[in-house]
Amino acid sequence: MSIFAFIKNDVMKGRGFVLVFIVISFLTSCTQKNNNQVSEAEFSGSKSCIQCHEKFFQLWSPSHHGKAMQPINSKFIAEENLPSSEEFSLEGKTYNVLFEDTTMVMLENNGDAVKRYEIAWALGGKNVFYFLTMLEKGKLQTIPLAYDVNRKIWYNNPESAVRHFPDGNMPEDEALPWMDRMYNFNSSCYGCHVSQLNTNFDLASDSYNSTWNEPGINCETCHGPSSEHVRIFQNAKEGEEIKDIGLIVTKTFTQNQHNSSCAPCHAKMQPITPSFMPGDRYFDNYDLTTLENSDFYPDGRDLG
Repeated sequence: MSIFAFIKNDVMKGRGFVLVFIVISFLTSCTQKNNNQVSEAEFSGSKSCIQCHEKFFQLWSPSHHGKAMQPINSKFIAEENLPSSEEFSLEGKTYNVLFEDTTMVMLENNGDAVKRYEIAWALGGKNVFYFLTMLEKGKLQTIPLAYDVNRKIWYNNPESAVRHFPDGNMPEDEALPWMDRMYNFNSSCYGCHVSQLNTNFDLASDSYNSTWNEPGINCETCHGPSSEHVRIFQNAKEGEEIKDIGLIVTKTFTQNQHNSSCAPCHAKMQPITPSFMPGDRYFDNYDLTTLENSDFYPDGRDLG
């Protein structure tokens, strides 16, 4: 007999309330992984790796993981050398991106006035660069213009994300407004472009005070907090054999563990626990998304 059939029988006998309470408490407690609860102090940052792992640091820092999110500054502008955009029309206004010395701005023209949006961050860059601007209440918003790295052109990003099905009040085949919550970095990106993200959302004011330890995906994202690892080797005696290095060792992972560790950012994910550590089972921490989900085309292609 399944546990749920057992509950049903006991409920019918009038004894189910206490049992249901106990079982529900047990099931929900399984989503809380106490061994995953780590403090910010346990993360020492990627720079702490350089002393012993300079070769790997130099390989990581220019990689797509290391540059998953970059500040817009003189270094980024000089290295990427992106062109200014042409004007794009959307939502009854025109938009264009231009570069001014060490800054990047987007201009919004409604016919009567021009509004400037300072661009603070760049996301991605392997195939597409997306850009973030700060709106009120701490909301980092993806601007409506994105840059296709392969074709070397700017394009209308909301148009590229049109869903061919009705969604709530939005009719079929209509792009979402660029200020829609779906394009909000704080709530939609889930830490896949920064390391150790805290969204710090306040429901009462609908505001964010988001923080992260580092832009980009750092070593600790895959290997866990490294402060204990650093402490162990700083205090180790010469020639001493260290059995527990104080880190998650990914080279011993099974194929399923490797898949689960990459899936939080490289698959559709809906968190059901407050945290995930590499090596854990993906579906103990994230909800299952199947082809019935409206973010798939009927033939199984991913719209996301």
